[in-house]
Amino acid sequence: MSSPILESLRAIVAALTKRVDYHALYAATVVSQSGALVDVKPDSSKIPQLKGLKIRHGLPGFACVVPQGARVLVGFEDGDASKPYVALWESGSVTSVTFDSGSRAVARVDDTTASGALFLHETGGVTALYYKPQGGAWTLVETGIEPPVVQSGTSVTGKVTSGNTKLKA
Repeated sequence: MSSPILESLRAIVAALTKRVDYHALYAATVVSQSGALVDVKPDSSKIPQLKGLKIRHGLPGFACVVPQGARVLVGFEDGDASKPYVALWESGSVTSVTFDSGSRAVARVDDTTASGALFLHETGGVTALYYKPQGGAWTLVETGIEPPVVQSGTSVTGKVTSGNTKLKA
């Protein structure tokens, strides 16, 4: 049996419950990512599949690309259903992480690097040393050197002695 008072009470409880729901965090699966926005499928049926959510990493200057299927929590800023975001990634794989809009690979202090190659060339009794950086062109370093300084085609390796002080790995 239903009464107007009971129906009013149900409407109030429903409205309060919906508002409270948007103060919670919901587990979800990443469906796709486009730049700094992701589409997710929440585990809970309380909220629908969401598209174009902003990513909040909790660290200024960081961005990441994750594979489809990555796990994340969905929240709503100020409990507002129109302001969803994703944050708090679960452990798992990541495609890339960038810092300060960087585009180059990062090496740590004491990591070794492939720095290029050396080549000795002798013409008319004069030996010349050439250097080619990784992915670059050959450059004459010195002429008139006494062999054997290095063997021709020797790879050059190095050791990182300084780096970006903002990023630690």
